Amino acid sequence: MKPVLCFGDICADLILPYGAARRAARKEPVDPSQTEVVFSHGGSVANTAAGLAKLGIPVQFCGTCGDDAYGYTLKEELRRSGVDVSMLKIQRGIPTLLIAIIVDENGERTALCTQRTHASQHQVTQDQLPSDILDSIGWLHCSGVLLREDPAASVQLALMRKCRARKIPVSFDINARIEARGDAFFYRNLRQAFEACDVLFGSLTDELPLLCGSFEPDAIRMLTEGGRIVIARDGSNGAVLYTETETIPCPAFPVPVVDAIGAGDTYDAGWIAARMRGAPLRQANRYANAAGAYCVMHAGGRACPDWEQLIQFSADS
Repeated sequence: MKPVLCFGDICADLILPYGAARRAARKEPVDPSQTEVVFSHGGSVANTAAGLAKLGIPVQFCGTCGDDAYGYTLKEELRRSGVDVSMLKIQRGIPTLLIAIIVDENGERTALCTQRTHASQHQVTQDQLPSDILDSIGWLHCSGVLLREDPAASVQLALMRKCRARKIPVSFDINARIEARGDAFFYRNLRQAFEACDVLFGSLTDELPLLCGSFEPDAIRMLTEGGRIVIARDGSNGAVLYTETETIPCPAFPVPVVDAIGAGDTYDAGWIAARMRGAPLRQANRYANAAGAYCVMHAGGRACPDWEQLIQFSADS
């Protein structure tokens, strides 16, 4: 099995437990550890890479972080997770991007970046990719996070087109962050990335309408033209998979929610892993939903089960 290349963002997450702090302020019983600010290894595509490695899929990561303690910690943790980090660059002269993740009383999160422009994640350059990269990978996964700024945006779009031309499957998670809203450069690149992907992941209400103008099924199905698979994730309602001829829903697994950090990234990992192992679409959607559910039961964005745990969890739930 050729590896998946995860091309995208990696950053340091600072998790701010606002909801737990509010409960404590109201004198409700709260474990003091739940009110602590926590450092976590983050980045949507980096999270998916770590999840794929946990699921037993060979995976490489290409991205950039800063020449600081955060950057070296992020690279080492991804390596220890089983990801090939030979294409992860430590860039001198810039700090690693920090993301403040505010977790509310329902476990939902809001992510705010500390450096909107010229951030470390946008410094990915063409020379990080080996000249024979298309011969050595079996899948490309990326997201919209890097599409706000060059050089990373141009490098990603070119790589997506080359993979599509070589019939290497390309999955793309829209992942439109707050700072991307209203950015004309991002929207132009988003459309180009959509045209270059085989599998499109996105939030039903917040992200897919950026491409089709609505979250109604008929509008979403238009995105499948040309054979594209579209997956509309909808949190506690599960996910619906669309092809040109089929609609495949999968309800969410009823689990206690610790936080929703990385749930979509883990869904992506579960779906890609299932497909690379030969699972049909319906089963891949179920495994992916199970992976996302497993993630929200645990703290942080990299709480992915291994393959055996995923199969068992999917069967038991």
